Amino acid sequence: MRSCFRLVSLFLLIILLVNCDDKIAKAHKVNIQVQYNNNITGSGLEMLNVNAVGVDNKINKTNSTDESGTTTFKLPSGLYNFSVSFVKNGYNYNGYIENQVVKEDGDSFTIDLTESLQQGLVFKEIYYSGSRTPEGKTYTSDQFLEIYNNTDEVIYLDGLTIGSLQQAASNENDWINSANKILNRIALQWHVMYILGSGYDVSLQPFTSVVIAVDGINHKSDPNGNPNSPVDLGNANWEAYCGDFNGGKDLDAVGVPNLELLFSTRHSANDWTISPNGNNSIIMFKLPQISDYPTWGENPNNRSTEPGSSSSTEFLMIPKEYVIDAVELVRPDDGKQHKSLHNDIDAGKVWCTSSFSGKSIRRKVKEIVDGNVIYQDTNNSSNDFLSDQDPTPGIHPTSVD
Repeated sequence: MRSCFRLVSLFLLIILLVNCDDKIAKAHKVNIQVQYNNNITGSGLEMLNVNAVGVDNKINKTNSTDESGTTTFKLPSGLYNFSVSFVKNGYNYNGYIENQVVKEDGDSFTIDLTESLQQGLVFKEIYYSGSRTPEGKTYTSDQFLEIYNNTDEVIYLDGLTIGSLQQAASNENDWINSANKILNRIALQWHVMYILGSGYDVSLQPFTSVVIAVDGINHKSDPNGNPNSPVDLGNANWEAYCGDFNGGKDLDAVGVPNLELLFSTRHSANDWTISPNGNNSIIMFKLPQISDYPTWGENPNNRSTEPGSSSSTEFLMIPKEYVIDAVELVRPDDGKQHKSLHNDIDAGKVWCTSSFSGKSIRRKVKEIVDGNVIYQDTNNSSNDFLSDQDPTPGIHPTSVD
C-alpha cells in the first residue's frame, strides 16, 4: 500500500513538473529592431536599453541591443509596450510602440526612433491630483505647474503658453489621420493661458524655476483654502485667474500676477484646473510672433471641431513644432492610458496612483553641478518623472535621483 502511495505521489509530481515546464516553454522569443528613421545602417545603435512592459501582465524587462540595433526577449503570450530612449549630442531619441501582440516564437517588431533637440525649459513638477478637505470634499484649487530653466543661459518667458489636451487618456485618440497617425496639430481645450510680455520683459535665470498656480494663496492657512492641502502657493509667480470672463467667481490672489487668456472652450468655468485623475496631457509652447497672441486664438484656421463628433465645440489647434515641453498625463487604470502625444514630444507616460491624494509628479534629478540642479530630460515621461511625490513648489532636491 505504501509503495502504491509513493508511486501515485511520484506520478503527480511528474505531472506537476511537466506542467511547469510547459508553462516555461510558452515564453516566446521576440525580436526587436531599433532603427533611425526607417534606416538601420546608422551608427550608435548598440547598447541601447529597450524596455518591454506587459499590458495584461506584470512583466517589465529591459534588454540591450547589439551593434545592429536588435535584441531578443523571452515573453509569454500577451500584449506589450516596447520603448527606447537615450540622449546623444544634445538630441533626444525616443521610440515607442504599444499594444503589440506576442503569440509565437519569432514574433518581430520594429521601433523607429524620433529625434528632437533638447529644450531649455522643462516641467519640473506638476501637482494635479488635488486634495480633500476635512469634510471629505474634493479640492483642486491648490494645483500648480512648475517650469524650470534647465540650462546655463537666460531664457525669456514672454508668450510662454500652457494648455491641456482635448484628447482624454481614457479613450482611443480621435485626432488621427487616414494612416492612423496622430495629427501634427495638437487639440487644446478648457483655458489656454500665456505669460504677457513683448519679447524680452520676463527673464528666467539659469537653473531657476517659476510656479504657476491655479490660486496663488497659502492653501494650508488661507480661509479660502483647505487645511489638508500640502502646498503654500502664496509666493507663486503667476496664477490662472478666470474671474474676468466667468462673472468674477474665481479667487484673485493679491500680489500674484495673472496669466492672459488665449483661448477657452468653457468661459463659464469657475477655475482653471487640470484633470485630477490625470486624464489629459499638458504642454507648454510659444507662438512664432508675440504680436500674434491677441488674434491667434480667434483665427478660425487655428481651430477645429473633434473628428467624428457632431459637437460644434471648437478646440485650439497647435502645430507640434511650437511645443517646448510636454507631459503625457494618463489615468492609473489599466486600459485607460491611450497615447495622445507624438513620440518626439513625449515617448512615455506618467500618473499619480489616485486622485485627491495630495501627491504630484516630479522630474528626476540627473546631476548637480556646482550646486545647480540639472533635471533629466529624454522626452520620455516614463523615464524622466517620479510619481506620487510630496509637492515641493519652488524647492529643488539636493541629491541625484
